[in-house]
Amino acid sequence: MAEFVFDEYARAYGIADRVSIDSAATSREEIGNDVYPPVRKTLEAHGVPCGHHSARQITRADYDASDLIIVMDASNERDMRRVIGGDTDGKIRYMLDFTDRPGDIADPWYTRDFETCYRDIDEGCRGLAEALKAGLPREDSPKEKPKLKDAGIPTRTWIPKEGWVPEGEENTAGKYAYREREWRPERKK
Repeated sequence: MAEFVFDEYARAYGIADRVSIDSAATSREEIGNDVYPPVRKTLEAHGVPCGHHSARQITRADYDASDLIIVMDASNERDMRRVIGGDTDGKIRYMLDFTDRPGDIADPWYTRDFETCYRDIDEGCRGLAEALKAGLPREDSPKEKPKLKDAGIPTRTWIPKEGWVPEGEENTAGKYAYREREWRPERKK
């Protein structure tokens, strides 16, 4: 769903020719399958074109070739890290990190609520497109490649559950929670 929604925002924000959009699963369960019919129906109801898509599993090569990898929830992130061998370059972000309400997108496979999932993905894709448009290099200087932080894309700071550790200092507490620029509830794993 997110691939098709983000493709529409990339076109609307004029960045489609400067970004590469792809999607891949973190598991092998749906490999080779087309778009799930309730997802296709939801996209069509919102006027989002939904072509053929053959599900595949993400690989380390995908990670290495990407500047940014978007996950929908903590389960996706955990599975992604397992499949690719960890987020060594800090490329993984949550879709809702690009909104005013960071967190997980409920998986409609389990909730059967495809409409709420669509709204969350739509909001996240809009925020992602805005962040990328603001941070993409000028078209006349394609060799420039902004850092995620420079592009306004949220980056995570690891802090112990017990308190804040200044940037650059080692955290020895051993128990970590995701935090963005502001304090917010810890993600459940």
